[in-house]
Amino acid sequence: MAAVEIAHRRDGQRTGLVLAGRTPRLAVSGRTDVILRLADPVNIDRPLGEPVPVTELAIAVDDPARFVADVEAARGGPVPRGHGQPMPLAWVTPAELAEALA
Repeated sequence: MAAVEIAHRRDGQRTGLVLAGRTPRLAVSGRTDVILRLADPVNIDRPLGEPVPVTELAIAVDDPARFVADVEAARGGPVPRGHGQPMPLAWVTPAELAEALA
């Protein structure tokens, strides 16, 4: 992961994975709180379409400051870059996502 930052946004009222627009969102009632900027692309697999490669993801979390602090603490330093190949992104909770990207 390249970076994580607080970025409060509201766009519509949708809940769940929203692929419209430039940045995919895991939203709650259209709200997202944090942006994860990825060092390498990951693929978001869609049931009826081609995978979507992304390098950032907006997510809704209950406590953005704590989430960012926990992700930064889990990173513990520079994150080694992968081989540039997209990796699949499965359905996970924000906590599981932070742990997987650490």
